[in-house]
Amino acid sequence: MPIYNGESYLQEALNSVIMQSYENFELICVNDFSSDKTKDILEVNSKEDSRIKIINNSANLKLPASLNLGHKIAQGSYLTWTSHDNILKTNCLEVLLTELKEKDLDIIFSDYDIIDQEGDNVRYMKAGPIENLLFGNVVGCSFLYKHTSYKYLEPYDESLFLLEDYDFWLRASASFKMGHVNQNLYKYRIHNRSLSSTIQYNEDYSSEYENNLLKMFLSLAKLQDWPSNIAEFLASLSKANSRCFFFYWDNKTVILKTFRTYCNKSNQDFEMVKYFLIKRIREIILSKKELQNIPNLFRIIFRTPEILFGVNFSNKTTLNILIKCLKGNFV
Repeated sequence: MPIYNGESYLQEALNSVIMQSYENFELICVNDFSSDKTKDILEVNSKEDSRIKIINNSANLKLPASLNLGHKIAQGSYLTWTSHDNILKTNCLEVLLTELKEKDLDIIFSDYDIIDQEGDNVRYMKAGPIENLLFGNVVGCSFLYKHTSYKYLEPYDESLFLLEDYDFWLRASASFKMGHVNQNLYKYRIHNRSLSSTIQYNEDYSSEYENNLLKMFLSLAKLQDWPSNIAEFLASLSKANSRCFFFYWDNKTVILKTFRTYCNKSNQDFEMVKYFLIKRIREIILSKKELQNIPNLFRIIFRTPEILFGVNFSNKTTLNILIKCLKGNFV
């Protein structure tokens, strides 16, 4: 559990781990140079429960470095990590470990709830499938993986603050068996100081996120021996940039060939990956007024008709795209 100034929710997060139905664990708390009462809270809890270990950073190292410090001293055969403002449901570790062993997986992840700062449910989040991973971090916040997998993949990339977990899952997907358990095991809290909120509302963090997004995909492209423009395409998809729409038109064959090779290596269903790719492009068309015009409509129909007429797509959504393009305006 990496922690930075977490006093508001820390005790609740600690309790959620301490009260797990699966009791054979160690909880490594990495205090990332907090200036609030985090250290005091941790010391009280560690005296009461010998499973809790504390690392106090001598400077603020940020999340990925703190994760790596905790992983470095971890003794268990299986690893997970949580945040100081989130909550594990009581059976979280038990279910994840049981399912990982029974399904003979290296990495497993589950569904979870989004909660607000008071702890009230906001919405239910369905994680996965893994075939959608190239187009978003669908693993989410509730997961478990073998210690050997972490050692093989090497540490979380400390240069990819805000994307360290997504980068880890992308690298893992080509080398390890990943699976989903269809249970809700975790509560992810959104509040005005959470990282997800900071990315959205803080210009510096938002800029760092976008820069690291491209860096992450360029690193993946190098690892997978892809052309660099595939990395740029994936970054554009993540940012819902209109450029990805035109790049797909002009490079469809290369893109699909690249993704098919990736699927063969990672044992993923290529048709599902292709479906999520086209679905993402449809969503971008609906969100971008500059793409909604007659020339683009004809290009779609004659060059990439799958964007409109995929058998698994909603007819209502397709009609909405057609109307918007014909009118050249929002309806």
